[in-house]
This record gives sequence, structure tokens and C-alpha cells, in this order.
Amino acid sequence: MNYYDPALPVTSQTPPTFLVQAENDSTAPVQNSLFYYAALKNARVPAEMHLYAKGEHGFGMRHTQNPITDWPQLLLKWLETIGMTSE
Repeated sequence: MNYYDPALPVTSQTPPTFLVQAENDSTAPVQNSLFYYAALKNARVPAEMHLYAKGEHGFGMRHTQNPITDWPQLLLKWLETIGMTSE
């Protein structure tokens, strides 16, 4: 599996980033998100990350029985928090 390369440029100019991933994702290792989140925080980029036990890969915005289905509401709240949308 390919992992996020920590040498990829993450700078203070990297856009604010919202990460959401299922830990049982068999396509993209959760370590990628963890490394990327750490790089964002080190660069002082506004970032938020949510990890869920189940959801697999490509869960999108469709409704499922897993808690990951609620991620769009978390994104909206985060965007409000960082001033990207009006409340």
C-alpha cells in the first residue's frame, strides 16, 4: 500500500483541511490521514480530523447505519467555526 509521504509539501499556505476516514478502509491506510493531519498541525494549518471504526472506503454522503454517515454535519459546523460560512 502507498502511504502519505511526509516529504510532500505542507506549508502555512495549505488550505484549511477537514479529514474524515473509516479505520476499516481497505483502500487508503488510516496512517495516511494521521501523517497528513500531523503535517497540517505542524504547519499551523486549520485542520480537523474524524476517524470512525467502520465505513470502509468511498462512503460518500449516502446514509448508512454507521456513525460515519453524520460527517457532513460535522464539516458544516467546522466550516462555521473557522469562518468559512455564515451561521
